[in-house]
Amino acid sequence: MNVQDVLDSDPGAIAAELTRLVGYVARLERRVKAVSQPRNGMTLQEEVEHLRFCLEEMKGQEATVEGLQDEFGMTKHEARLLAFLLEHPGRPKSYEAITAAMYFDQAGDWPDEKIIKVWACKVRKKVGRKIYLETIWGRGYLARRRMA
Repeated sequence: MNVQDVLDSDPGAIAAELTRLVGYVARLERRVKAVSQPRNGMTLQEEVEHLRFCLEEMKGQEATVEGLQDEFGMTKHEARLLAFLLEHPGRPKSYEAITAAMYFDQAGDWPDEKIIKVWACKVRKKVGRKIYLETIWGRGYLARRRMA
């Protein structure tokens, strides 16, 4: 939509376009804030490299994801979360790293970290006592298989 189209539009369309733009700007501000504040003692460049590494690892884990889907009756996103965490047993993973691993095949707008919390809750219910999924408050999660 160009400027002339906006000026020629009715007030409702203008308000809708402004609302859409305000939402877009808010999402961009959240992303900039998240990226500009290094976590876990890493610099921004280290965090970017870490996320790239995580993305590459996750691309190779689709067979594991399918196995977890079959074993526990999980959705693709639930299985991706668990596969990523089990690939690094006992090592906490940040919300950003988990999100990148889960949504590596989706260009564009990734969801808020709250959705990771929802997936983790669903995963806990499905794995029962077979896998330990621990919340690291303010940072992310870690998982490990329990001994039988």
